[in-house]
Amino acid sequence: MKSYIINLDRSPGRMQRMADRLNSIGAAFERVPAVDGRLLSDAEIADVYKPIAGVAAMTPEEVGCFLSHRKCWERIASGPDAYGCVFEDDMLISKRAGLFLVEEASWVPRDADLVKVETVVGRVWLDRTVLALRDGFELARLRSFSFGSGGYILSKTAAERLLAMTRVFSDAVDHVKFNPACGIAGSLKSYQMIPALSVQTQSFYPKGSL
Repeated sequence: MKSYIINLDRSPGRMQRMADRLNSIGAAFERVPAVDGRLLSDAEIADVYKPIAGVAAMTPEEVGCFLSHRKCWERIASGPDAYGCVFEDDMLISKRAGLFLVEEASWVPRDADLVKVETVVGRVWLDRTVLALRDGFELARLRSFSFGSGGYILSKTAAERLLAMTRVFSDAVDHVKFNPACGIAGSLKSYQMIPALSVQTQSFYPKGSL
């Protein structure tokens, strides 16, 4: 399974750290140049983002983040594989991630559109029924909103659907994928990996320490 790493041109150190980890576990990966929201013009933002009255507006950085994820979806949708894995470049990745990222995606449930391989601070609602994987890992259906888009596996068909439905968007990428209150997320079948394979660095290190 190929991994796609979202990385800003101005953050080569982050990419090197991600590359070192993925190389160490033998995972195939590709750098995806991130869209820098700071450099987007008002016209470029207006072309893709339509704010909702009464809802807090997305920042230019959030718009850039969404467009960066869409670039990964494009690669998955146009690629030969049934699934692809997307990582943001600020993730800590388990050394055991190779158990799932190196081999083919035959372990992914056939009905899965998304598999979240990231953990975030906060509780989520999961099905009681779990699917046992290997080496103590499990999958459970994700039934509630879960913050974070730092690490997830996306099916080719779901990537095609997301691309078609987000040519213009109004919600942050986390909500579009994982918030059942959003129309798109409500039609996707998402799973959570337990324990997760990745977590954001800010969960372990104080801001500015890296």
